Amino acid sequence: MAETTALTDPELWDRLLAYEFPNTNGSGLSAQTGASLGWSPDFSQSAFLEYRRAVYLSVTNDSPMVVPQTIHEVWVRHQDAGEAYNGAFCRDVLAGKRPQLSEKSSSNNPSALNRTKTLYAAEFGFLPSPKIWSDAPAISRNAFIVSGAILAVGFLLELFVGSGWISLSAAGLAVIYWIIASAPARASGRGDGSSV
Repeated sequence: MAETTALTDPELWDRLLAYEFPNTNGSGLSAQTGASLGWSPDFSQSAFLEYRRAVYLSVTNDSPMVVPQTIHEVWVRHQDAGEAYNGAFCRDVLAGKRPQLSEKSSSNNPSALNRTKTLYAAEFGFLPSPKIWSDAPAISRNAFIVSGAILAVGFLLELFVGSGWISLSAAGLAVIYWIIASAPARASGRGDGSSV
């Protein structure tokens, strides 16, 4: 992907883009991470590109960056690669610097992720990808799944038992569960049930 803005350190960005993640057991780190976490290949590629950007921000700003869980997970998996991370990546690509990425959920400062996003926009000239940089709590997706399961059970019982009160009760429980469980997502302005 060609960048259209003047980066603070274009040589570092070129090295980050050229870096090949470790390949073990016949597949790359991106494919292994994606498979173990249930990510699609496209989502995994996007997550690894955004990880490169977060590393770039951390190194060029000489400070920790607060990142969403997806990027933090990529960083943890990359560190687990041992010498491929410590040697080829930190020593060679990052010229001896070590990125510091803190997961959003571990930060007590709610504006910390926004600071990282602001630095991102200033450096790259566009906003971070919402599919990777979502700050919606994971409970919103769970609320959707559990609510759907409650409804499905209610409708199956309706088919076999035949009482209209069962499906009505299941619908009521599903709605109540969704309201309670997704309250944090709605409070953050993301009540659409999406999450990473």
